[in-house]
This record gives sequence, C-alpha cells and structure tokens, in this order.
Amino acid sequence: MDHREFSSHVGSVDALAAHGLDIPREWLALRQRMVDFLAMDHPAADRLAAAVVSGTGDLTALRADALAEEAATSITQAAVGNVVSDAVFTRLRALWAPQSVRAYKLVAREFDNLATEFRANCRAVDPEWDSDVVLRLNDLARQAWFSCAEIAEKLDKLLPTLCAAAELVGAPSGIAKLAEESAGLQLAVACDPRKTHRRRVWEAWNTTGGRCGRWAALRRLDISLRAHPNPAKLEAYAPPKPYEISWERGKFGGYDKVVRDLNDDPKAAVAVGDGWE
Repeated sequence: MDHREFSSHVGSVDALAAHGLDIPREWLALRQRMVDFLAMDHPAADRLAAAVVSGTGDLTALRADALAEEAATSITQAAVGNVVSDAVFTRLRALWAPQSVRAYKLVAREFDNLATEFRANCRAVDPEWDSDVVLRLNDLARQAWFSCAEIAEKLDKLLPTLCAAAELVGAPSGIAKLAEESAGLQLAVACDPRKTHRRRVWEAWNTTGGRCGRWAALRRLDISLRAHPNPAKLEAYAPPKPYEISWERGKFGGYDKVVRDLNDDPKAAVAVGDGWE
C-alpha cells in the first residue's frame, strides 16, 4: 500500500467532514482505532504492568508477550504496521464507497450554482472594474460588482473540497493536494477550457491578482466554470508547450530574434528586434 494514498484518502474525507458532509460512523470509528494503534508504544508491557497491579491475568503469558515486544526490531514492527495499515485502508475505502458519488454530486452542485451566479453577475458588470467606475453605475450593477468578489472567495474556498470529493469518487490520486504538480487536475475538475488557447488558459488559472483572481480571468476568456461531470474519467489539463526561439534572416539584413508559441499556428511568429549584422 502507498501510505501517501492512505493519507490522501483520510485527508479528503476530513475535508468533506469540515465542509459539513455526513461521514459514516463506522468509518470514523475505524479511523480512530487506527490512530490509537499508531499511538501505541509498548502495549504488551502496559498490559503486563496492569495485570501485576490488579492481580488478574496470566502473568506468564503476558510477560512472554512483553519480552517478545521488547525484542522486536524496527523492521518487524514496520512489517506488522504495514499489514494493519493495508487492512484498515481497504476497509476505509469500502466504507466510504457507497456514498462517494452522492458526496461528489452535493459538492459539485454547490460549485456549479456558485459558477452560474458568478457568470450572471459578470454579464452585468466587469468584476475587475475600479471602484470609481462602479460608483457611476446603477444599484443593480453595483450589487453585481460586490457579489462577484464574494462569490470568487467562496469558489476559492470550495475548490479544495471539490478536489477532495473528486479524488474519493475516482479522480487521480493527488488532486486534493493543492500543489503545482496537481494544478492540471484541479483546472480540469473546475472548468472546461475546450479549444481556448492553452497558454492563455494557464495564465488565467494562475492569476492571483485583482478582485476575483482566476475566476474573473477564466470568464474573460469565456471558459465555462463547472464541476467535472465524471471525475473517474478526469484527465489533467496539459501545460503549454514552451516558446521556441530562433534567429532568422531579417528583411533589412542581419538576423531577427523570432519567438514562436507552439500552441498557436506553427507558422505564426513574432520577430523581436530590427536585425543585426
């Protein structure tokens, strides 16, 4: 078993619990037993000490267990721990499976409702307009402007929960970890770029400035914000190809620095400079 998958599973369920979703009692009880197991230091010696104090129990057998425990190496202890972890992880996943789809649908519906509301407000006003421009608008437009920032903040907070729910329903492991290596999965679970220019999509997704961050930037590209309909089939959105730089003979002699974005028409190019000899 990959212990990172174990930790990811537990972390994802905890994220849904923090969002208010119901967690099966049996799942919670098993996770707590696992926590207690990992916290054990010398359980056999502790049982022997308790038996001596209370005057009950088979002291001979308990002493043998305590001696065996003391003689165990870190390798054998790790091997026992792995067996227990494998069994617990298998059971935890089985306990969560019956409600994984329902949990994802609940979070996805919440995300989609926010996205729809954000899109509607963006039709009424540009969420990134300066406040002095907004002051000259009517009441409805001003309210839409304020609402955009509030909804964008909610989308930011909901994205980790959406990713956690997606992983638990079959999305690639790691999507719930908000790190650079998971960005392609997170982008794909939250929006549908379709045929939008790949570099512009990534620039929008990585936008952190402004009032509404990435959400306003994505809407400006007319990218649909939506929770992925089937996370089990989710594929990471690939990063853009790097720029291609070359030196080509200029119109007025010498050479021009030419930059090509391979995400565009391969014949398209931008010349930089006036040429040199």
